[in-house]
Parts: sequence; C-alpha cells; structure tokens
Amino acid sequence: MRESLSWTLTLSAIIGGFMSCAFYNYHAPGALSLSLQKAYGVSAYELGVMLLLYSLVAAPIPPVIGAFMDKFGLKVAGLVAVLWIATGAAIFAIAPDLASSDPLPLFYVGRVVMSVGGSYIPTVGQSMSTQWFGGTSRETTSMGVIQAVSQAIGSGLSFTTLEAIARYGSLFIALWSGVFYCAVSAALLGVYALLEQAYYDPNDHAAGADAHTPLLSATGGDRTEYDAVAKKRYVAATAAAEEASAIDALAGMRRLVECAPALYWLQLSYICVVVSLIYTAANFAPYFLHYDRGMSFTQANNVTSLFYWFYLLSPVMGAWVDRVGHHLTVQLSATAVGSTCFLLLYLDAPISAIFLVSITGICFALLEPIAYTLIARTIPENLVATGFGMVQTSVNMGLCIAPPVVGILIKGTGDDYNTPNIFYVALLTVGSCICVLLAALDHSGHLNRVMEPALSNHPVRCDAGNDTQPMLQTAPLLPDYATSGASSFPSDPL
Repeated sequence: MRESLSWTLTLSAIIGGFMSCAFYNYHAPGALSLSLQKAYGVSAYELGVMLLLYSLVAAPIPPVIGAFMDKFGLKVAGLVAVLWIATGAAIFAIAPDLASSDPLPLFYVGRVVMSVGGSYIPTVGQSMSTQWFGGTSRETTSMGVIQAVSQAIGSGLSFTTLEAIARYGSLFIALWSGVFYCAVSAALLGVYALLEQAYYDPNDHAAGADAHTPLLSATGGDRTEYDAVAKKRYVAATAAAEEASAIDALAGMRRLVECAPALYWLQLSYICVVVSLIYTAANFAPYFLHYDRGMSFTQANNVTSLFYWFYLLSPVMGAWVDRVGHHLTVQLSATAVGSTCFLLLYLDAPISAIFLVSITGICFALLEPIAYTLIARTIPENLVATGFGMVQTSVNMGLCIAPPVVGILIKGTGDDYNTPNIFYVALLTVGSCICVLLAALDHSGHLNRVMEPALSNHPVRCDAGNDTQPMLQTAPLLPDYATSGASSFPSDPL
C-alpha cells in the first residue's frame, strides 16, 4: 500500500492540509492589508515590518526545535506548532480590542509568537512524508502534493477568503479566522494520527500484510513488530543520528564550506533571491492592484490568490520536468518569463493584470519545486541535513530583506505602489544571471539530466575529515534497504 498512488495522494493531502495553517496565517496581514490600512492606518512599511519580524524570529528556531522533535515525535511537535500559531493568531486578532487606539505593537507581538510554530511546521510535514514514502517511487509525488495543497489551500485561501470575510462579514471575524483555521489543522493532525494507529495493528503484521511503521514517535511501538524494511530504516536512522550527534554543528558548517561546490552556493543564492520574492510579491500585490489598477478590495485579493492557486499544478508540472529533464533550463525560462510579466505590469502595458498575474503564478509554481530539486543535486551526499538547513536560512534571510525594502520603496516614493514591480524585475534578473552562471559551470550537464531513479544517485560527496575537493561521482544517497527492500512492498496496481 505504501507505493499505491491513491494512498500517496490521500495521506499527502492530509499532511499538506495540516501544514497549510502556517501559510494561511503567514499571509493574513498581506491578505487583509487594505482593510488594516483603512481601519487602523497600517501602512505598507508597517506590513513589511510584520513580515520581517516573522522571518527574523523564525530563522534560529528550526535547529532548536529539531531536538524537541527527536525527543517527543512528530505528532506532538506538530500539535505544539499549531498551538503556537493559534496563540499568535489570537493575539493578532484581539489586538484592536486591547489597544484600540494603536493595535500595531500587539500586531507585532502576535506575529512573533506565530512565527515560532510557523517556522518548523513545514519541517514536521516534510518529515512525515519522508518517513512514509522515503526510498520509494512515490517520494517525489508525495512532496509535490504536500507543497501544492499547503500552498494553494493555505496561501490561496488566505487571499481569497479573508478580505471577503472582512467586507461581507466583519474585520473581527476575519482576524479570528486564523485561529479557527488552526483548529481545522489540528483536526487533520488527529486524522493523520488515527491512520498511523491503524497501521500498527498487530494482526496486520501477523498476517504478513504491508503494515507501515512510520517511526514517528521515539517511544511508540514494539520494534520487534517492524517488518524487515522498517528495521533496516531504524538501524540506519539510529546510526546516522549517533554520528550526527558526535559532530558539532559548526564543524558541519565548516565541512559544507570546504566541500560544497560552487553550484551549491549559486543555487542557494538563487533560492534566497527568488523564493523570498514569491512571498513578498504576493503580500504587497493587493496594494498595487487596488490603488494602481483600480480593483476593489475583494477583487484585488482574489487576483493575488492566483499566485498560489496555480501551485495545484506543481505535481503535474514537476512530474513532466522530471520526465524530460532540463531542470536548469526550465528554471531559467520561468525566471525570465516572470521578470517580463513584472516589467509589463510596471510599464502599465495594455495587457490584463489578471493574465499577467496568472502567468507569473504558473512560473512560481514551477520555480519553487525545481529550485529545491536542483539544490538537492549539489549538496554533498553526507552533508544533506546541513545543506538543507542552509537552504531554510537563506529563505529566511531573503524574507528578512525583501519585504522591508518593498515597504521602504513604497514609503519613499509617496505611496507609489507600482515601484515594487521594478524591484521584482531586478531580483528576477539577478536570478536569471545566476542560472546562466550555473549553466556555464555545470560542465557535466548534471543539473539538466534526467535522474533514474530520482534518488538513486548523488553527484557530490564530501570525505569527512579530509581536505579533498568535491568530486562528481556516482554514490548511493540512501542505505541499501532503499533497493533491497523495495520488493517487500506490493507493486502499485495503478
């Protein structure tokens, strides 16, 4: 069942729905930017500060939370994350009642509290996916579905519903919607827990069925009941954890600096510039669409939501790119097209803003998953955790810089909400130049190559403790159970 397409889609959608509360609440100030400006005088600059505080606090959280996740398991960590987000959303919602004359300081406090849970809930969801589908042919599919659901449902629904609720209901209800959404996420986490519990049925093990044991709790389950594949996974994970615990984090960073190829640092820079732009552009888009293009509050938010609804296409488009290859070429092309769309918006070209935003949304839906796929191909094989930790740090760094810069640009130009579009053009142009450099340095063409199977080979390895240079080679990314145990699972009837 683990490799069944229907099971993969169902479980991944539940995990994505659970994660979506983080994205829904992250975008709430941007989705309500026009109403907050009208009711409490919150400016674009102050919106930028809200986004800055969220990312600034979130940056150091994941490494600390990692120990908590290891000790209490993913379900407990996920529930605590939802509670942090709900608490921050409640502080944000109650701010106008506690300080009606100037709720801005409490808005800031709510964002800081919210960021604690929001910073690591995506890691919880991605870890759930990895432990269910890691080493199978469905791992990439699962990650794609989780990203599509969490982004489209969380981010898209935030822009689609919040302003409409404020307009046709009340701003009070809209502000409290984030708390209600967290209750839905907690319920989905409960559904997930029930599904996990169902697969610990001893009768399934006795019958020799494919009972999955996801290793989600450090204290849960009798290890003797695990099937052979799960046992190998547990042994491998334990050995990796013991080895990792013996290595100081700073030493891991030093090894990454020494061993990671230039391709890694270039792609990391691309993610910092472009992925942070995706979130920044969406949060400030309602201002531009309302004041510059004359759309109503609700219409401006509905159009902005197109940035994220197209994420529902990510699994399909990602599967297509995986099939044909040319990941770097697609990344460059999508970056250039997105830059052109923002330039046309800035020049007020006689083209529908809805059309241009839609094309940009399609580009964004392609760019983010491809960017993470390419960075995975450049991280040294035995420094994957450290390498991906740097990825999260780079995204937070970008989100600490881009939103405040946009707020300053709008404030400095006398509330000219069109100015940020040329800033987005500049950032995407930098991203395009990085892609060109990547293509020039990728002499082996690895970044455009079709990987068959996707996770069976890794191009870069760092020899721990040695001063050797990074080398391109074929090296197993996963322990041998990834292939030797594959036959223990029934083939996908679909």
